Amino acid sequence: MKISGLRLLSAFLLGRAYGFGPLCGGDECDPNLDSDSQCGDPFPLRLVCQCDGCCEPVYEAPNPNFDGTACEACLGSLPENAGAGNVQEACKEICDGPGGRRLNWNPRCLSASVLLQDADTTKINTAPNEEGSTLEDNIKDEQQHVYCSSQDGGITKKDIPSHCFDEIYNVDLSTVFGGPHFFLIGTKEDEDTNIDNGNDYSSCPPSIAMDQLHWQKKMGIMIEEDFKYLRKHRLGSASLGDILEAEENVEAIDASEYDYLTNGCAHYAQRIWRSLGFDETEALANFFVENIVDDSRSMERAEKSKGGIRALASIVIGGKGGFKDYVEGVVYSQLDF
Repeated sequence: MKISGLRLLSAFLLGRAYGFGPLCGGDECDPNLDSDSQCGDPFPLRLVCQCDGCCEPVYEAPNPNFDGTACEACLGSLPENAGAGNVQEACKEICDGPGGRRLNWNPRCLSASVLLQDADTTKINTAPNEEGSTLEDNIKDEQQHVYCSSQDGGITKKDIPSHCFDEIYNVDLSTVFGGPHFFLIGTKEDEDTNIDNGNDYSSCPPSIAMDQLHWQKKMGIMIEEDFKYLRKHRLGSASLGDILEAEENVEAIDASEYDYLTNGCAHYAQRIWRSLGFDETEALANFFVENIVDDSRSMERAEKSKGGIRALASIVIGGKGGFKDYVEGVVYSQLDF
C-alpha cells in the first residue's frame, strides 16, 4: 500500500468528533468562510483559516482576513529554488495550493506594550505618561489584544510585578487539535484583587501560557475566552515565581533535534513540570494517548518521526486499536509513574 493510501486510512480511522463539536482544527479550509460554517455552529474555539506549510501570518493585531501575501519563512520549509526575493511568491504558491490552508487555533494575548509598570503605583499603565489602568481593564479592552504568535504577544519574567511571585497558580497541560499540540497554562488560584501591604494584586496576570513557537520560547497572558474550552489536565499548583523560574531554566527545542514523538512540544512542557516537581500519573498518560489518537493529523506527524514506519505499520495491521497500542507504548515509556 502506498503512503498516500495510509494517510487516507488514518484520516478515516482517527477522524472523530470531540465532545463539544466536530474535529475541525487542522482541516483544510476556505478563507471566504468563517470557522463556524466549516466546523458546525456553534464552535467555541477561536479558529482562523491560515496558511500551512512554509507560511505563517505576521500579525500585530488580530486579522482573520489573511490572504497569503504576508508571511515569514519557517526554517527548512521553503522550496530549494526559493531565493530571498521569491519568498513571498513561494509562500503564496504553497498557501493557495491543495491543502495549503488549514483552520488553526489562534489565541489572543494581552499586548506586551501595555505592561509598563509604574514604580509608584504598582499598576499597569497603557503608556508611561498616562494615568494607570489596571491589568483587568486592559484585558477587557480588545484594542489591547494581539495574537499570541505575534512579537508583541510575548512577555518575560521582568514584565511581571515581583510582588506577584508568591501568588499560587494552577498549572494545566492543555492540548490543541490539528497536531495535536500541547502546552502549559497557569491560572491564578486566588481571584482576590485587594491591595495588601501596599501591593495591588489586580496587577498580577490571571493566566500565563508557556509554549515554544518557531523554535523559540514563548510566554504570554492569554485571553481566557480563547483557552477555556480546550481540553486540559491539571498537573498541580505552584507559586508564580517558581513557575517563571522553571520556564526560564528550560531551553527551547532546536529545529534539528525536533521529533514529534520523542522531542516535541510535550517534552518541552514536561521539562517545565518536572522542574516544578509535579507527579506523572496514569491519568496524564491517558490524556496524551486520547488526544493523540483522536487527532486526525497525528498519523501525518507520526510518520515523519523516528518511529514513523512502526506507527504506519501499527494502523495497517491493527486499525485504530493498533495505532492506540503503539501510542500507548511510546507515551508510557516516557513518563515516570
